[in-house]
Amino acid sequence: MIEIKIDTLITIINDTINHTAIIEITKSNNCDDYWINLCDCKLISDLIWPITVLIIILLFYKKIRNLLNNIGTRAKKIKVGAIELELEELNRKTQVIEKAITENELKFTGIGSIKHPYEFDYEITNNLPTEILKISIEIEKTLKSIYETAYKTREKRPLAVSVLIEMLRKKDIIDLELTSLLKQFWTFRNNIVHAVNYTVTEKEFLAFTDIGIRVLKILKALQNNINDGTLMIEFNE
Repeated sequence: MIEIKIDTLITIINDTINHTAIIEITKSNNCDDYWINLCDCKLISDLIWPITVLIIILLFYKKIRNLLNNIGTRAKKIKVGAIELELEELNRKTQVIEKAITENELKFTGIGSIKHPYEFDYEITNNLPTEILKISIEIEKTLKSIYETAYKTREKRPLAVSVLIEMLRKKDIIDLELTSLLKQFWTFRNNIVHAVNYTVTEKEFLAFTDIGIRVLKILKALQNNINDGTLMIEFNE
């Protein structure tokens, strides 16, 4: 007969966990030595670490749980914070362009200078995701209309918004500030619409919808200036 006694000692020094296992094996007179070797090599090695892990979990359960909760909370804050920062940046860029339109001393350079603001009423419904899609469609249609005027063409094939923006920038219809705003707005729009890495609150939906309406107003002002002859486009063949 073999009697096995295992004592586990865990000490913590400077946030370092030290583990000590004390093993005592007692055999009866009629027990062969190879049984002791078997216990020492296999059974004990199989038992020590599961027992140790269990003891650590029991001793530090609250700390482990708090650590996991903190990690989850931080991840959530980072995700929400990213949306807030993106909205703040979009709002700032929109304000810069709105100010450039309304103040005579601050105007765009190049052909696409917007000289007159454009106002229109837009009523937001309760279905905010749908509103973002509707505004996005209007922005895309306005960009396409400006593109067709600038390039004297009626494009049959659909062009991606990113292509329209680049083509208008190439023609100097929109400047760097408006180009940057449109690109950032559309990228963020895609992330929200397709829910890529974002969980959007109602407040954030409203903020983004407001920015979308203001971006649309800027483009409508540009389109209006082109249509009424205030803004002349040079056609280079």
